[in-house]
Formats: sequence, structure tokens, C-alpha cells
Amino acid sequence: MKFSGIKFEPKPVQKPLPVWIGGHSARAMRRVVEFGDGWLAVPKSYAAFQESHEALKAAAVRAGRDVKSIPVIVSPMYVDSVDTYAEEIKRYQALGYDSFFAPIGFWAGDLKGILEVMDAFARKMGM
Repeated sequence: MKFSGIKFEPKPVQKPLPVWIGGHSARAMRRVVEFGDGWLAVPKSYAAFQESHEALKAAAVRAGRDVKSIPVIVSPMYVDSVDTYAEEIKRYQALGYDSFFAPIGFWAGDLKGILEVMDAFARKMGM
């Protein structure tokens, strides 16, 4: 399919553009190690993350790829507040992860609330 008259700005600076793949199934882990530059982990629980990470390690072994070459961004989607998020990411930091995605938009019902949550998040995280 081709489109005309459409622009995408700003252009990405990375060449080639990194491909981050999400998911938690065995097939998703296979796609991460075969085609991905990184894994976007959005676990339903801490235990689910651990299970998925084990699946990622197994897929990496089968594909002959060092699992340490696969960066991981974690977004604990089962948390419901800035305080809960701040506490939860400590568990992932203890495992050595340092890249996180915060689902701020889910913690507020409107734009004003999102801006308030963003401010609270920045204060809590020392930003």
C-alpha cells in the first residue's frame, strides 16, 4: 500500500530504526530474539514477568543469541498510582533493569488529571 501527500516528522535519527517487540508468549519471545532489537515487557504481574523472562532466555539459547544483547524496557501495567509504580520498579531494578515505561495516562481520567499525575511522577522519581 502506498500513500501520497503524507509527511512524518521529525524523522528518526537511528539508522536502521530499532525494532522493539512486545508480548509474552513463546512466539513473541521467538520474534524478539530473531527480529527484535529489544523487548518491551508489559507484564500482568511480577511473577508473569519472571516467567516471560525465562521464556526469553530459552528462546535466545535456541536462536544462538546472547540474552544480554537484548535490552528490556519494563512497564508494570498492573500498578494504579505513582507511589505503587515507584515501589514496584524497585523489584525490577533489583534484577538489574533500568529502563521503564510509565502508564501515566491510565492513572487519570482527563488531561488535567494526567498533568497532575505527570507532576507527581516527576517529583517522586526525582526528575
